Amino acid sequence: MFGMTCFTDEPHDDPSLESTFELERDFGESATILAEYAGNYPRHARLTDLFDCAALWRVSRNQQFDLHAGFRTNRSEPAHILRVGYSFRFDDLF
Repeated sequence: MFGMTCFTDEPHDDPSLESTFELERDFGESATILAEYAGNYPRHARLTDLFDCAALWRVSRNQQFDLHAGFRTNRSEPAHILRVGYSFRFDDLF
């Protein structure tokens, strides 16, 4: 995937570009594991590379827990990351 982000508090001619590559495997209907590379290429700052793996568990159609572990390759960012997340969707609530 390739994306571009323009932040509202920065000049309009200063977008941040990002490319990602992801390998994903589903285990049944409620679990997924994935490995991902993300490269963030801002125009006037250092680029950052992120490698991470994740496990996702869909509790229900509208709820998900996830656990990510990874590392960055440049010195300006934390070397290792660990994230725990909870996501929910507002589909069919009203």
